[in-house]
Parts: sequence; C-alpha cells; structure tokens
Amino acid sequence: MRFNRILRQGCSALLLCLASTTGVYAEPETTPTANPNGTLAATLGIERTIHSQRLDQEQSYSVFLPKHYDPAKAYPVLYLFDGQEHYLKTLGVIEGLTDGIWPSMPDLILVGLDNRDRMRNYTPTHTLLLPNGENGSPAYARTGGGTAFLDFIDKELRPRIQQDYSTSHLSILAGHSFGGLMTLEAYRDKRDFNAFVAIDPSLWFDYPDYYRQLEADLKTGDDEGTKRGALFIAASDNPFTPGLGMSSLHRDLIQALGESLSAGDADRVLSTFYPATDHSSVVLPALEQSLAWLFYGYRIGLTANGPNSPEVINGYRVLSHRLGAEIKPERPDLQFQWAYLSQRLPASDQTPLFKELLEHYYPDQPIEPRGKMAH
Repeated sequence: MRFNRILRQGCSALLLCLASTTGVYAEPETTPTANPNGTLAATLGIERTIHSQRLDQEQSYSVFLPKHYDPAKAYPVLYLFDGQEHYLKTLGVIEGLTDGIWPSMPDLILVGLDNRDRMRNYTPTHTLLLPNGENGSPAYARTGGGTAFLDFIDKELRPRIQQDYSTSHLSILAGHSFGGLMTLEAYRDKRDFNAFVAIDPSLWFDYPDYYRQLEADLKTGDDEGTKRGALFIAASDNPFTPGLGMSSLHRDLIQALGESLSAGDADRVLSTFYPATDHSSVVLPALEQSLAWLFYGYRIGLTANGPNSPEVINGYRVLSHRLGAEIKPERPDLQFQWAYLSQRLPASDQTPLFKELLEHYYPDQPIEPRGKMAH
C-alpha cells in the first residue's frame, strides 16, 4: 500500500505524530533480524507483495513488527482486511494496549491487506441485487470471490508470514464493513484463527439469502474437534442500508446475530452496540474494545489489596480458554515489574507476587528481578 494513501484517512494526532517520525519502507532483501542491541526500530510497516495463484493477481500487504522485535521470540499475528483504510488506526490501538509497565496485551505482528477488488474478494456469495430487489452497480457482476480470498490468506499469505517472521500459534482476523462480512464468513467456515473481529459487517449484502444461511450455520454450534474461535461483533448506530436508504436493517441484522451468538456462548462471543457512531467512526472504538476484551486477564492490575498469584493465574487460564491457546505473562515483563516495585515500593506486599508468578510459569529459569521490559 502507498504511504500517502494511508495518510489521507482521518488519523488522530497521536498517529499523525507517529507518521511524522517513521515511515513505510520497501520490501527487504532478507528476513528482518534484530539489530546489535537486540531491537528492531519501530516503523509503520514493511511493504511487501506476493503473487497469488488463487487470485491470479499481485497482492500487496504491509507488516508492522513490534519495536523490540526479536527473531528468537514467537509473536501472535493480527490479519486486517482493508489495510489501506484501517492500518494506522489498528497500529495506534496496538501501541496503546502494549505500552507501559502493565501491558494489556502481548506484542504482536500486524499484517494489513491491501484491497484491489473489494467487490470480488470481500463478498462470500454472488448476487446482482440490492436488498430492495433492484440491480446493484456493474461491480456486482464480480461478486462472490470471498472464498478464494480466504483460501489465499490460509494457503499463500500465512505460510509467507510464517516463513519471513517469527510467529506463534495465535492469530486474529479482523475486518470492517465488507471486511467484517468476510470475517464472519471465515468464522462460519471455521477458518484456523483463534479470534475474529467483525466491525459493522455488511450483513445487508445478498439479503435475505446469505444472512439466513449464515444464521442457520452458526446456530448449529461447534462439532467436537472443530471449535470456532472467539468472536467480537460491533454494530454502529447507522440509520442507512444500501438500496433501502433510511433503514435500520443493516444495524438490526448485526445486533440480532450478535445477541443470538453471545447468548449461546457468552464467554467467547461479545456483541457490542456503539450509540452515536456511524459506519466509519465505529472502527476505532471497536478495535480498541475488541482487543482489550480478547486479551482481558493479560494485564496484571495492581490494587491496594491485590491481586494474589492464584487470581492472576486463573485470569490467564480464562484468557487461554477464550483464545483457545496457552497464554502466559512474558518473563521479562514479570522481571521488570518485580524490579520496578522493589525499587519504588520496597515495603510493598505485592512484590512477592512476581516471584510466585515466575516460579509458576518459568520454573526452570532463574527467578530474579531485572530492569528491562519485553516490549
């Protein structure tokens, strides 16, 4: 994706400040490695291209690496539809939630997918009609290529990301509008992601046929051994529906599906309505809440009375269940937090907490405080 296209989206002052000091750089000749100090400079992204045989096209994407990227460490990956529109917003949320002494989520790799043919690649079925029964634009003739695009992500892009970067078993798929629709399609199809974030998905597309099939498939639940990942669904307060004008159908369909799914699995499905937002402004708050919810329990929130180590361990157990993967606090973070409290609050009752957590999660490694965070 071209960096000047990214800057044209409405970014917050924080992101514009970030953009003024760093930039997207071209595809490297070799796989990135840590610099002599053990870190890789924070950038807005590595711009890359892959030829897709399934799509018969060149597909560009951008990769953001944590500022202390270490090839010896494995990182979760967030795959983002419409990267040219939402890359910077997502990057800002990630930076906010991973920053500081008490991070709310682990460092991760962000992969923003550029979009070349949205009507083909981001639609799960073929239709020529709008919800009112009238013909859509000429672009509707190309609809229905969504399955091939998901196959591209699974079979071509993910292997490339795993080859080029140090990735863990944890992955998230996120999208907005048609990207949100494809996120739900991937969730329906039980694609291999631990979590799905569908923001204001375009459930009006191919309505009512696709919606009814999606609803029926998701009501069947999970078969043994094919459990779906966690799901976050966001609905904006959007009073418009394509083809119907002033109509709440778009909003109502999202809320109905989200409420139905969360009622069946409240621990792993969260549906949220955002009043006073529209189809565009809902993206930023939904991104922040979705990642904060998915990783709820990761942050060790100290209070005057706690927590104790069993509470923290149980929080990570619940978090691991939600994401279907073992999640544990980073050893350097625990060491730094221990050192930080020991230096500033030497009489604090909470300093033994970090020793106990290190003994629980890393029993075969030295148990000691140190002054450097993992991120």
